[in-house]
Amino acid sequence: MLDSLYQYQPLKEGEIRLAKLHLRQGKPGANFIPAISIVHAQLEDVKGQYDALSYIWGNTDPNHMRLLGCVGSCRFMWIGENLWSALSMLVQRLANETNALRKPQKLVWIDAICINQADEDEKSKQVTKMRDIYRSAIQTVAYLGDEQDDSRLCMWFIGKISRRLVIGLRMEKPAPDISIERLLTSLGIRRTDIEKLQRGAAMSRVSGNLPHDKSTKKLLDNHRIMKSLALVLARPYFQRVWTVQEWAVAQNMTMYCGLHSCSPLWLGLFLSHTLCPTGVQLGDYVQNDETRIKVSRGISQFNSAIEAYNLIRNNVKYWSKLHHVLVRFRSSRATNELDKVYALFGLCSDEPEKELTINYRTTKAELFTRVAKYIACTRHKAAEVLYEAARSEYNPNNGLPSWAPDWTEMPIRTCLGSMFSASARGLWDAYGNNKRSTEVDETLPKIHLSGPFSQGNLLRVKAAVLQQVISLGSPPAPNSQASTLLNTNHLINVIDDLINFKKEMRSPIYQPTKQPIDTALKILLETDQLRLDGARLISLLEDYSSSLVLHAYDLKTLEEAVRSREPQEFLSPICENSWDARNARYNMIRATAGRRFAVTDQSFAGLVPSQTEVGDWMCILEGATVPFVLREKDGVDGGFVLVGDCYVHGMMLGEMFDDEDNQPEMREIVIM
Repeated sequence: MLDSLYQYQPLKEGEIRLAKLHLRQGKPGANFIPAISIVHAQLEDVKGQYDALSYIWGNTDPNHMRLLGCVGSCRFMWIGENLWSALSMLVQRLANETNALRKPQKLVWIDAICINQADEDEKSKQVTKMRDIYRSAIQTVAYLGDEQDDSRLCMWFIGKISRRLVIGLRMEKPAPDISIERLLTSLGIRRTDIEKLQRGAAMSRVSGNLPHDKSTKKLLDNHRIMKSLALVLARPYFQRVWTVQEWAVAQNMTMYCGLHSCSPLWLGLFLSHTLCPTGVQLGDYVQNDETRIKVSRGISQFNSAIEAYNLIRNNVKYWSKLHHVLVRFRSSRATNELDKVYALFGLCSDEPEKELTINYRTTKAELFTRVAKYIACTRHKAAEVLYEAARSEYNPNNGLPSWAPDWTEMPIRTCLGSMFSASARGLWDAYGNNKRSTEVDETLPKIHLSGPFSQGNLLRVKAAVLQQVISLGSPPAPNSQASTLLNTNHLINVIDDLINFKKEMRSPIYQPTKQPIDTALKILLETDQLRLDGARLISLLEDYSSSLVLHAYDLKTLEEAVRSREPQEFLSPICENSWDARNARYNMIRATAGRRFAVTDQSFAGLVPSQTEVGDWMCILEGATVPFVLREKDGVDGGFVLVGDCYVHGMMLGEMFDDEDNQPEMREIVIM
């Protein structure tokens, strides 16, 4: 059997392989069977002469592999079922486009076939060229998987309804070939609703959006269509990290489910110009929390990929530094853990591959540590490294230092340290950076490294080791991913912890800030996110998908829990129906996700990472905007591991440095 496997020939400098598709028909009337031949070519010589396939590998278990014949070599190769399905679609499309008697052929670049996956050195070199390979293709063919869950209806809807609505309603008078009335009528929209939509065309043309009236929502009330769209966006393809680069650099794109296709750009128009203005949530059309999270992440990554596509075409580079891109797409998935970094190099304007050479022989720990050092030292972004490491749980067994982010771990907390509001530079200033400067620095404050990295990947910083944790509240329940991310029950537990703290204090005043206790606890419960202008905040370094899933909650359950307890002034926003109250509830979920209540030996209260233990220390690093929880490393003088960032009421605005005659001692520590 091994003698019959296809044998790859080495590639010359500048060469790539292409798969030439051949049509084979087992019997008259049957579907065509995929078959290929492999050709070598200089990339420069074949620009604009091939398609590039974008797909997920899927299950690579031997029991789920298929044999693919290699024409002219009497050999075959094993490929996954999803790739077999994609090739079947490609050859069927080829057969439909061309007279089969002419024996048509089509060139396609497919990573699993055109790269020798058994040769790590070749793979490293070819992956470095991926940006140019996809950019040089005629088009990128995005294969989402087989037809299922009404995906044919979804493709029809995107290709017909959204295109004609968005384009047609932006004209004062629809073009003759655009029968909006017929299309809307087919969805059960009444003539009066159609007339409202048409009367709103002029407004839509000016604003760029469809009219924000009930008739648009009626269009979206067709449950079957919306559910099919939600389930398409929930597919694993939209969780895949490689999708972002492959879409961003593509010349043209076509999206397939089975044999049915549409342009992803039309889907983008529908989501941005129709769905967003109406406030319709696609997640409401699916039945379980896990699928809702997949829908949210799918929409997030889809929108980000389309945004990257547009930004690259407009040569906008402000967002495409390595650390921004890694953070933004942290929730994406990769079959090979190294690809969580390598797959995003093609989007980066700072060309990280020049210092972080792509090498598939390295380990995850080696690569992620090198990336963290590169961002902290070469890019001078030590703060961003620590803030991002703090968003997931510290794992002492993953081989990484505690300060280096594990990009394969799903974020479970919001990034406190880099939160900004619309009207201010930064929300918090624990080190008192602004108090030390006569002018407000409009850039993100920098954590100052007090020395170079030493053996053992030690991060040397100056810090004030301030207070010790003496009491902890309820930890987040270790349930399924969905139950962890949808934090309603945990928020209720934190509320109970605050009520108990208030009873134990036996004082109407929160001593660290001299505020009424209810005022202090209300601020703490939402980590003071409404302090500046009442607007919703977003971290500049927070990926959209995690922000979406962290905010979901069951308001009815939350209200019932609060009403069943003794009335508390600090809980008033939960049961109010106002804009500020809605924002407050939103912020409470952000604040408590992945955190628990804690009290220090100096009676300061806060929300700390869920892994925090009694005896851990609250520290403020030189230049940091927020405090960190650090744990002493046994047997290492001045050595700590990073547990995560925290909100401590009375410590967030530089209060610990207010007394010029009694400044906290800043000493060098080592984070390991």
